[in-house]
Amino acid sequence: MLLECKNVYFYKKPNQAILENINFSLDYKDTIIIYSGVNSGSTLLLKIIDNVVENVKGEILFEGKNILNFDRNEKLYYTYNVSFVFEREGLFYSMNIIENILFPLKKYKTYDENLLNELIKDFQ
Repeated sequence: MLLECKNVYFYKKPNQAILENINFSLDYKDTIIIYSGVNSGSTLLLKIIDNVVENVKGEILFEGKNILNFDRNEKLYYTYNVSFVFEREGLFYSMNIIENILFPLKKYKTYDENLLNELIKDFQ
């Protein structure tokens, strides 16, 4: 499994859960869309997956290792292999959705050109 969330919880205050018991798994080439209403925690979940939020309960596993315990080099490797795009304010308006998704891959040159072309075909 590439990425797995197991029993992920986040509390704003004690007894005030924002996210509760989030569980899912993604394998290579899987795509997921996280869609929810305003203030329901979808952006928070993405930030947790991006490993920029502290005080998270549960496990977020990347290739079987908990990202919450990653050292600097592991975080870099993770960042190069997992990406997401926020809606509206997080997009480059001069690019289409595929270009927005591929932007970090091209910026850091951490992709295989053949795999990239295969992924693009999956989106079209």
